[in-house]
Amino acid sequence: MDLSIKQLYDLIFSPIVTPYNLLDNLQLPNYEYINYSKTQNGVIATIGCTIEEDFFADFDYYFDYNNNLQKVIMRSDEGEELVFERMIETVKIKKRVLENLSDPIREPAV
Repeated sequence: MDLSIKQLYDLIFSPIVTPYNLLDNLQLPNYEYINYSKTQNGVIATIGCTIEEDFFADFDYYFDYNNNLQKVIMRSDEGEELVFERMIETVKIKKRVLENLSDPIREPAV
């Protein structure tokens, strides 16, 4: 329960990762490039990297103008996949916390 509350707090109040943090990834051998662009809603960082041998993908990181990560989409030859979306994750964790609060049988955490 405490872990869920911390995760919820981080999703609401933490940027999780910022556009500046992503620059460090370029030092890793499997990262090829990072491009930034500005949109009406914030910043998109596109990172190209090899995930597994012979599997290359682009990751689009969407940030709001407060540098809070909102979502991550992976694009490859196999299509697109939503990797992370802040709102979806927040709803999941809120639900888990509320379920734990309403479970009368649950023992308190030690």
